[in-house]
Amino acid sequence: AQPEIFPLKGNANQASNWTKELKAKLNPNVQAVVLLMPGAKGKNTLYDDVKRFLLTEFPVPSQVVLCNTIAKGKNLRSIVNKILIQINAKIGGIPWTVDNLPFMDKPTMVCGMDVFHNTSLGKKSVLALTASVNNSATKYFSTAVIQTELGQEAALSLQEGMTKALESFK
Repeated sequence: AQPEIFPLKGNANQASNWTKELKAKLNPNVQAVVLLMPGAKGKNTLYDDVKRFLLTEFPVPSQVVLCNTIAKGKNLRSIVNKILIQINAKIGGIPWTVDNLPFMDKPTMVCGMDVFHNTSLGKKSVLALTASVNNSATKYFSTAVIQTELGQEAALSLQEGMTKALESFK
């Protein structure tokens, strides 16, 4: 369907105006949201507040384009191309792939993991694991586990995550 376009009413620098407008205009069947938002990257909390709303209260794939990014006019074609790649990926498309890897002709799962230490969690570590679930390594399973040991670097919860990843791959 054709996209629905609507201008923001009120002060565009207030997150509450954005969330109010989104709540009023978006229906539950919307597939994705693209917002043209004022400001520059990292200069205010507007971006974070609106993204948080779209992740928690109205979970829908979203792309925010900051007006300052496209207003400069420099590299506009490249910027628009990157935005389209991001939107495509967020709605389930495959942005790119690597062909003819020698080991991908058989069922192969590519895995990655990291451990993050966050003092706000009482120094408990968080294990993040991601693993490919198809032969082209373009679709992924992911999980994050808060580990029970304080400051734990070795991934005792890796077994649990890998079991889930293997089930997903299977």
